[in-house]
Amino acid sequence: MKFVVIVEPDEVHASRIRAILEGIDKNFEYVLVDSAEEGIDEVENRETDVFIGSMEMPVLSGAELFGVIEMISPETVRIVMTEANKIMETVSFMNECKTFKVIIKPCQVADDLIAPIDAAIAYKEMHKGEAAGQTAEMKVSSMEQEYLRLKELQKRGMEHYERAAGIFAEMIACNLALGERPPEIQKRLAAWYRWMIEEYETLMITGGPGYEAGIKKIMERYHIPEEGCTVRIRRSSKDRIDAEQMSYLFYLMYLMLELCRKLLLRYQIGVTIESAQKAYILRFHCGAGGEEIRYREKNRQVRAEMIRALERAMEALGYRAQILPGEDRFSISIAVMR
Repeated sequence: MKFVVIVEPDEVHASRIRAILEGIDKNFEYVLVDSAEEGIDEVENRETDVFIGSMEMPVLSGAELFGVIEMISPETVRIVMTEANKIMETVSFMNECKTFKVIIKPCQVADDLIAPIDAAIAYKEMHKGEAAGQTAEMKVSSMEQEYLRLKELQKRGMEHYERAAGIFAEMIACNLALGERPPEIQKRLAAWYRWMIEEYETLMITGGPGYEAGIKKIMERYHIPEEGCTVRIRRSSKDRIDAEQMSYLFYLMYLMLELCRKLLLRYQIGVTIESAQKAYILRFHCGAGGEEIRYREKNRQVRAEMIRALERAMEALGYRAQILPGEDRFSISIAVMR
C-alpha cells in the first residue's frame, strides 16, 4: 500500500482534507500532521511515496521543509499546496523545490486532492527504474505543464478581480443613491452592499466550499427556527457541479439570504437548484407576511426596496434574472451557465 504524508498547519483546511480522504475509497494510506517537524519525522521513519506540504509554514519555511524532504528521501514525489492568489510565487517555489504538482487551497472537491496524489503515485511507479537523467527530464516536463495550468488559473483570477471591480463601482453608485430612503433602510442596504463585495472576494476569488460544506454553512447562519427564520434547500439533480459554478451558485444564495436577513425580522425561504441542458437554474422563494416585516408600518416600501436592490445586484453581476414580487412574498430565478 502506498503511503502519503500531508502537512497542513491550517486547521480549517486540514479538516477539509480529512473529510475528503475519509469519505472516499483510496489506494493509499496517509498521515495528516500540522507541523513541519512531524512531517519530517514521518518521512524519516517510513518509506513515503508522496509528500504534500504548504508553501507557507510556521517555524520552518515551506522551502526549508521541502529541501529537507528532498535530502532525506529524494525518491519521494513532492506536491505543494498554496492559495490561488499566490500563483507567481508558486511558480518560483516549484522551480526552487522541484515539486511535481500544485494543489490550490482550499480543495473544492475530492478530485482537487486525489487527482494530484494519484498522478504522483503513477509517476513514481512509471519512472522507478529509469535513469536519473530521464527522470529529471520528465520532472521538467511535468513542471512545465503545471506552470501552464497555473498561468490559466492566474488569468481566471484576474478576470474575477476585474469583475469584482465592476461590481464595486456599481454598488458605489447604489450607495450614493441611498439618501432618498428612510435612515434605517438606508443603513441596512448599505451594509448589505458592503457585505456583497466582501463575500464575492471570498467565494469567487479565493474559492468557495463544496456542496455539503456550503449547505452546512448556510443552515448554520440562516436557518434559525426559534427566531422564525427557516431555510429549505433542495437539489433536483445529483449531477456533479463544477467547482467554479458551485461558487457562483453559493454566492447567489448567500447574497439573497443575507438581504432577507438584513431587512426582515422573520422569513420562510425555499431554494431549489435545478439542472437544465445548458445551465443550472437557481430558484429562490421568500415568504414574508405583514407581521413578519420588521418595519411594519412601511412593509410595502421594504419589499419594494428588496426588489430594487436585487435588480441592481443582478445587473451589476451580469445575470439575467426573473424577479416576481407579490403582496407577501417574492421569488427570483437565475440561470448559471454550465
